[in-house]
Amino acid sequence: MSFQYLKPQQEYEDRYDVGTIRECLKTLEMVNSIGEKMKQEPKFQNYPESEQERNMGLLRGRMLFLIQAQRHKHRASTIAEWLESDRLKQDKQDNTPAPRANCPECGSAMTDDGSHHLVDWDDGKPMRVLFTFNCPKCKKRQGAYDDGEIYVSKSDFCPDCKQKLERKSSKKDEVITTRYKCKNCGYSNKEIWDLKKSDEEHKKWQEEHAKEELEDKQLLVKYRAEFCLSDEKGKEYVETLEALEVAHEVKEEVLAELDTPAHEKLLSVNKIAITDLETLINKALEESGFTRLSIGEPNMDRHVLVPFTLQETKPKRRDRESISDLYDLLKTTLKDTNWRAPKDLMSYRLGFLSGKLKGYESEDDLLKLFGKEEPKKPKSKLDPDFRAKYEHHNLVQLARMDAEYIATKRIRTRRLKDEPNGFFLNDGGRGYTCGICRRSHNGEDIWWRPDGLRCRDCWRNIQEGVVPVLDLDKEWWEKEHFDKYDVEKRGVKPSSIKKLRREGVLTGRDLKDASGYVYWTIFLVSENEGFSGNIQ
Repeated sequence: MSFQYLKPQQEYEDRYDVGTIRECLKTLEMVNSIGEKMKQEPKFQNYPESEQERNMGLLRGRMLFLIQAQRHKHRASTIAEWLESDRLKQDKQDNTPAPRANCPECGSAMTDDGSHHLVDWDDGKPMRVLFTFNCPKCKKRQGAYDDGEIYVSKSDFCPDCKQKLERKSSKKDEVITTRYKCKNCGYSNKEIWDLKKSDEEHKKWQEEHAKEELEDKQLLVKYRAEFCLSDEKGKEYVETLEALEVAHEVKEEVLAELDTPAHEKLLSVNKIAITDLETLINKALEESGFTRLSIGEPNMDRHVLVPFTLQETKPKRRDRESISDLYDLLKTTLKDTNWRAPKDLMSYRLGFLSGKLKGYESEDDLLKLFGKEEPKKPKSKLDPDFRAKYEHHNLVQLARMDAEYIATKRIRTRRLKDEPNGFFLNDGGRGYTCGICRRSHNGEDIWWRPDGLRCRDCWRNIQEGVVPVLDLDKEWWEKEHFDKYDVEKRGVKPSSIKKLRREGVLTGRDLKDASGYVYWTIFLVSENEGFSGNIQ
């Protein structure tokens, strides 16, 4: 009687899905166990119960997503692999012809009795079929593989001297006793096979197997819809999982590329536009012996070339000396900016000096300008086609932005060693939002500190004491103040805010710009205790 290896497709699908369900349940059990332990931690107890459960829910969701996505990703290929393996076994067992075999005792040709089975557990040997033969002459039964090799049981040979053992069997009731004896070295052994006990063990195994099958069916009915993804949902999960893999790789690459001394230098470059450049030069020209700076029409090519003229005010300084002094002055003035004034483009005639200001914009040009080598991009570990598939996925773009933010923050944080109170960004960036007045500014007007961004006016108000000095160890700004928008959210009209201030119900601190104009007003909770409770 041969064994049935190949089964219906549904059995393979059920088997795989049961594995998915068991893994999901095991993961949930692990997460819940972690959650119970975390609840005993003093730090965790400080959070509201709703917040604790929300965080645990997020953890459960993330863990289940990873398992479900991974399981669905390999579902079809694993089932196909199982099915093909069993198909090959079934084909090998059912369609392998019996070999010709001679009796090892008398040499007579043996006849196949029709009994055979597959042997695929013999270490180091290929899958074979073992046939059972009868010897018509000496009446012995003998096994032979499909390749003609005679089956030899290890128990037929002496474990000490490897000579063939004499074997005699006897049966009493349901017990078979087999005795082995070696004539060569005297070794002997006895094996007892209790058929009744074997039948009981087999019956127990059948019962346990039936119980497991029932449990599997119950798991499928109860959890298949919850844990086993449909083709449509599974495709979505797998694409997200693969996009996360690319996102992780891209994030590491961007960090390795940007968190470098070269890019650290780039962030410290004062990238200024022409108006600020003119202001900077005019300030440097004071008491320098040069005056009346005039800027001409720019030449917009790879670099921005801006012609300029100015006048010499020291009569004794002429020609080369005047050019040399101007070059040294501009070199010092522009050294930390993205502008240069090449000496070979300067000329002098009758007290007039002319030249060209050269502006640099691209990162490559700025790196060369400051004598820094562009960092080598790390070689991707991912397959190019796989990476290209997800290069523009939202998760990959977010990872790239996150890496740029992290690298920039690391570099800025290192600057605090030399500038502990912070610094203006001066990075050429646009659209930075002040954390106090909420106005948008360019980088040159934004003061950076780890606790947030402050515009030039708000930072000056902080220094002058109009706004309290922020405590970097506390979320001061979120908890200790409110503004007109917070008041208006409670249904108070702008005109009423002014009235409340006049009546002393509201106490505000007016923030003024350099010209004295009030551009914003803040209200400290500590100064409005009778009112702020209704606002927070």
